[in-house]
Amino acid sequence: MTIFQKHILLCCAGAIVLASCTRKIYGVKPGETPAAILFDSTSCDFGLVKAGKKVSHTFNFTNTGTVPLVIQNIEPACGCTTPQWTKEPLPPGSRGIIEITFDNGGELGKTSKGILVTANTEPIHTYLVFHAEVVK
Repeated sequence: MTIFQKHILLCCAGAIVLASCTRKIYGVKPGETPAAILFDSTSCDFGLVKAGKKVSHTFNFTNTGTVPLVIQNIEPACGCTTPQWTKEPLPPGSRGIIEITFDNGGELGKTSKGILVTANTEPIHTYLVFHAEVVK
């Protein structure tokens, strides 16, 4: 076997190993199906919002998977958004909520903000977004 053939064989073996690797999902054992999350909507538009006024929206979701759904973390894009969410594991078929409160701090203009949801799902991240136009 030539050196070139050995390199080809090594590359093929490496590709097979990489292809068989899966990303570890929190709370999901190897070979187990991850939970699945289905949002009624992944975006909301607050429309015109008065400067200094807080507004809230509730994102509703369902665990459409076959194992309990666990939301590990929710990361808003900035400190102007505060999330609250269902923290206990949700059995398959159950519904949960993520409520966000946006405090515009009086900053005028159009804005769009994101919220990154991390759960024991595949993919592990879901991105929620909201829009607002802050006026006097």
